[in-house]
Amino acid sequence: MEERGGFRTHHKYMIAAIGVIAVLAFLYNLGIFDVWTVEQAAK
Repeated sequence: MEERGGFRTHHKYMIAAIGVIAVLAFLYNLGIFDVWTVEQAAK
């Protein structure tokens, strides 16, 4: 029962990490990173 709390915290961080990765992948698929890279290179 003691490990359950730790697992829950770990699970929360895992979900947060997956969420961030999902957002980054979504933005990458939209090509936003390509546009941002071009603008940075232009400077």
